[in-house]
Amino acid sequence: MSYELEIFLKFLGWMIPAIALWGFLDWIGRRERAKDEKVFVYECFGETILFAESLGFVEDEPEPERPPRVFPYDGWSASMADGLEEDALDFIESKGFRIIQEEGPPCS
Repeated sequence: MSYELEIFLKFLGWMIPAIALWGFLDWIGRRERAKDEKVFVYECFGETILFAESLGFVEDEPEPERPPRVFPYDGWSASMADGLEEDALDFIESKGFRIIQEEGPPCS
């Protein structure tokens, strides 16, 4: 065996455990930081509103007296729902939560 190869193998014998130790310590650090971080996993409109309300979220405008529902209009529009959801997400962020969205089946 050549002298260079012998030195290289000794170097690898020292480096591989050091890299493994560094990776393990980094993994432990990430796990500990994740415990302290507040995260809200976005699933759908209903879950978002319920979670925001559990933190103290209140709609800006009280619901007016509604006439009996008439199909297809019941006083709500898609833009109203989007605005309410956006307000709820802003409120959740203001409470120190990081919002993430993961791929998966829609909530029921």
